[in-house]
Amino acid sequence: QDVPALAIGPFQTKQVNELLKELFKTKMNAHLATLNGVGPEERFMETYYREDIGLYQITRINTRKVRQIHANSNVAILLENKDKMEQAVVDAVGRICASLDIKKKVWYEGLKQYDIQSPEDKDIVVLIFTPRKVVIHSMTTLPRVLLCDPLQYDKDIIILQNMSKLDIHFHLTSVDQEGVVHTRLMSKLHQHPTVGFSMSCRRFSNKISQLENNFNAALSTYNCETGDEYEIQALVVPQDTDSYRQATWVDYFLPIGYKDADDTSRVMLQVNVTKAVYVNVKEFWAQLKLSLESEHSVHSDK
Repeated sequence: QDVPALAIGPFQTKQVNELLKELFKTKMNAHLATLNGVGPEERFMETYYREDIGLYQITRINTRKVRQIHANSNVAILLENKDKMEQAVVDAVGRICASLDIKKKVWYEGLKQYDIQSPEDKDIVVLIFTPRKVVIHSMTTLPRVLLCDPLQYDKDIIILQNMSKLDIHFHLTSVDQEGVVHTRLMSKLHQHPTVGFSMSCRRFSNKISQLENNFNAALSTYNCETGDEYEIQALVVPQDTDSYRQATWVDYFLPIGYKDADDTSRVMLQVNVTKAVYVNVKEFWAQLKLSLESEHSVHSDK
């Protein structure tokens, strides 16, 4: 199943930002839904809006929601207005921000009641949400949908999908606790409609401990026949639960030594793209050659 195509508009990004500014002009309690691998997980969160930051929440780094957003940036935020019998649902991409400058901007004394004593607290992070769209549900009118301009995250996901369709080996690069870079060949990226992209590895693989220490990794490959080259920066999060194994099981795993969907020797590495670059090297060099030849021709005429 392909990832959703980019929205084609009409886009109302300015109206969305104005709406969020109005909805969250004061601190509001809203539902934050994240994906725990194969299904949604929801919690009530204080939610804020600042023009120089956007929609955000404040939390501790060692929480399930932070790990879930590291693994899958797709989130939803639900705000209810019971007086008007309305709901606003924000479909968004979340990112984890540990910047001290940002934490100083969002800090206020009321956070001390949650044992957050200062913005310098290294256990505190800011969840920043970039909206794709907002859907307004009402008991009295039809739903209203406001679309934002396509996000870079969604464009990068399409590049990652195209890489996965090459069905060729790729390099996975990670960093260990001493800062040493490790690269190994991986055989296949799998796609799941909820999970997104993932790859399998053995339970006692060194890459699992490396990624648990630092989710930041890179995937890269090159197709010699076509000249297609892909460079993917991503957060790669090990997933080691029965529900995750069962949801991601495909028959491809049988010939490479896994018994069935419940085989606990299989750990899945969930790939959450942060930046994707594609270039066709053959086309690039051909265009460069034409450009140089054209430039040489102009100088020759002179």
